[in-house]
Amino acid sequence: MVSDTFSPFATTEWIFDSRKIEKLLAIMDEDERKIFNVDVSSIDWNEYLLIFNWGMQRFILHQSTEPPVSDKNDVLSKGSYSAN
Repeated sequence: MVSDTFSPFATTEWIFDSRKIEKLLAIMDEDERKIFNVDVSSIDWNEYLLIFNWGMQRFILHQSTEPPVSDKNDVLSKGSYSAN
């Protein structure tokens, strides 16, 4: 069951192309860049993987686990996801 659930994440090669976002960023002014935070170069992959891991445990495996703590933006409290 667990191996079937996680198989697509472990065996698939994911390739992301951000060229269109980079073009969009080039034509946006500073205020627009602040409002629409789409700069993929600013992604903290370590933090992303911590939150991803927590989400898999919480929502896929239905484990009661505490969300990761971060010094950065508290992403979990800003979205529609509940840590409870």
